[in-house]
Amino acid sequence: RQPVQGFGMRMMNFGKPGTYLPLAGFLALAVPLVALIALMHTLDRGVQREQWRLHMAAMVADASHELTADFHEAAGDTLALANDSDLIHHLSGEDSTEQLARRFETLMRYKPHYCQIRFLDPQGMEKVRINRTAAGVAQSPTQDLQDKSQRDYFIEAAQLPPGAMRISRLDLNM
Repeated sequence: RQPVQGFGMRMMNFGKPGTYLPLAGFLALAVPLVALIALMHTLDRGVQREQWRLHMAAMVADASHELTADFHEAAGDTLALANDSDLIHHLSGEDSTEQLARRFETLMRYKPHYCQIRFLDPQGMEKVRINRTAAGVAQSPTQDLQDKSQRDYFIEAAQLPPGAMRISRLDLNM
């Protein structure tokens, strides 16, 4: 039989001694090449996954540091207010809520990440609440003040000794 020309390769009849298959030659090269590409892809995905994991761990650590700093700042502001002798003196007077509201408003103007500051009486009723809105910092009207006596944070705080502080779990203001 005569050789048949095709695809630029010499093809001979199957089964005769000395013949070859172009597909066998192609597969001999392609299979290891595909395996190498698959291995490189798997290794690359592993490297990318590890880089992503390290990036996420760094972001969590940064957020944790920022959150801790914010808690320390809020704790410091709370302690400063709680130990302000002028403020404590005014709380016993007639103008106590106005004086407290002015202090809270001033504090919020300098602390743009504070969205709300409130003062609760020993029974858990809001006496002053200052909110940050799109329009700015504003005191809530008396009729909008709420009873917080059943909230976990108030119940837990009411059991603390004087001068103690506790940071409660996050409570979304909705």
